Amino acid sequence: MPVNLSSGDRRILYIASVLVVLMLVTMAFLTPKDPDTEGSPSSYSTKRRGGKAAYLLLAQSGYHIDRWDNPPAQLPANPQNDLLIIAGPNEYPDRDESNALRRFVSDGGTLLVAGTWSDDFAPDSHIVSGDYRVGWVECNPALPTNISRGGTVSMDGSWAWDKSKSLETLTHYTHEDDAVVVTYMVGRGQVIWWASDLPLTNVGIRDKNNLNLLINSVGEGKYILWDEYFQSRASHEVMAFPPLVRWALLGQCALFGIMLLLTYSRRSGPVIPLVTESRLSPLEFVDTLGNLYARAGAAQVPVEIAFQRFRQLAARRLGLYGTVSAQQLAQAMQVRRLVAGPDFSAKLRRCEEAISDPSLSEKEALALVQFLNRAAETLQLTSAVSFSEKQEKQHAGDTSSVVPLPQRAAKSDRRTAGVH
Repeated sequence: MPVNLSSGDRRILYIASVLVVLMLVTMAFLTPKDPDTEGSPSSYSTKRRGGKAAYLLLAQSGYHIDRWDNPPAQLPANPQNDLLIIAGPNEYPDRDESNALRRFVSDGGTLLVAGTWSDDFAPDSHIVSGDYRVGWVECNPALPTNISRGGTVSMDGSWAWDKSKSLETLTHYTHEDDAVVVTYMVGRGQVIWWASDLPLTNVGIRDKNNLNLLINSVGEGKYILWDEYFQSRASHEVMAFPPLVRWALLGQCALFGIMLLLTYSRRSGPVIPLVTESRLSPLEFVDTLGNLYARAGAAQVPVEIAFQRFRQLAARRLGLYGTVSAQQLAQAMQVRRLVAGPDFSAKLRRCEEAISDPSLSEKEALALVQFLNRAAETLQLTSAVSFSEKQEKQHAGDTSSVVPLPQRAAKSDRRTAGVH
């Protein structure tokens, strides 16, 4: 069944459709292409080098794990059972943040650093650039330890640990002669260093024994904190939209809500029939006449009508000719003290001049007509007051105009005697 839409409904539908199309086109052109197709080991990232798979796997396996979005200075004060994972950071710490990480480890915490060369993360670290590991290469256990018991793992990159500068470091995995997984003590805590973050990424965790390396490194009974503070903001796909696109999405949602509200209000409101105005109504005549004057540009015509009406009324009230000029009319009204001041005379003359002024504006014409209407009301009120005063004098018994019957009879007799 076809739906019959009113002109107002169609207008709203057209406008909304155009706005939606414009928003979609704007989003298509303004949304930047992400140059980082690989991603970084953020627990939010689902890209190849993201870390969401490892994070969810640890959480679903019963490990107590949370994301850490705060600065290192806010790490737990008693971290004996806490483990902080910093994997492939895109931002590096300043001096205060580096000191906070050292304090975390020295107080008994465990720090797992993967895929970074900076010694600002791992205290007392000795990292060098070794032979580049093309693709994913197998790294073999150096010693049978709790971390290396899972067997060979896959790693990439070129970072290696300088074993010549650290005698207290325990090497767990090597590639050729390069140490790629080591542990060492700092104060009461421990640092676990990986040369690559590949074993905990979405693409690398399923290869060889990389998952075993992650599980053996975190151990058991630890409260795991997955660092997001040093990850780039762009790695969070949840917040990957630029501000302009986010505002466009919010605007589109707001527009949809307004359209829904208007549709509901128009369809669910009371049905009120339109008031049909009678064609015999005086207001229709006034509107028609006003539109006629407006289209013709004849602003002087209403002034002429009002002036002629006022002049006829004043002529009857003051006993003047109907063709009296504005100057004479103003003088007569001032002599009888009906008006005062020179402004009245000037405005009345302006009304007479405006009748023959084709350039008269609508604003001035309206002011002159209002002035003439007020002057006519003044004359009518004055006439009514004079008549009422005369009636009051008659009812009060004014003897100056009423002669008693005996006196009129005596006057008649005297006139008769004089005639004879």
